[in-house]
Amino acid sequence: PNLGTLVYQVTAYGTDLDGDTALTITPSLEQQVNTGSNVYSVVRKRFAVDASRNLEIQEWDKNCSADNEEIVASHGPGNANGGVDGFQVEYTLANGTSVSALTVANIVNVRSITMWLLLRADFPAKSYTNTTTYTLGSATVVNIGPFNDNYRRVLLSKTVEVKNVAL
Repeated sequence: PNLGTLVYQVTAYGTDLDGDTALTITPSLEQQVNTGSNVYSVVRKRFAVDASRNLEIQEWDKNCSADNEEIVASHGPGNANGGVDGFQVEYTLANGTSVSALTVANIVNVRSITMWLLLRADFPAKSYTNTTTYTLGSATVVNIGPFNDNYRRVLLSKTVEVKNVAL
């Protein structure tokens, strides 16, 4: 039987009354995708650190304009307090190599994803000078932000195993 997901179609692309980019989507083509069929969906969603050192989830809203949500925010004059001084993602492939960017060909070979996050303290410590060298992934990073300052930092990392990527 034809059980599964309804198929929708983009029928127009343009600008709405507010000047935002908008898509017009047909409610339904009344087509069904058979259970077990490959169904693809494109969603723009990524994690990124902006110029003010805020970690954000960046995605599109319904009218294709940016809808960013801050996860970790900096504050204070010049956004000096708090925030993120380093962010790195690496993918470990089935052959044991690590890459920082994926290609279509190697997506099915991903076995784990590791993320590093270097966080800055909310306030400086008067008697402390940070001279630490931090390693995020395969690179040793010396100059993420203005080191030799009075901010304490903590480097966090998490590895997640990936299974059944090809399904």
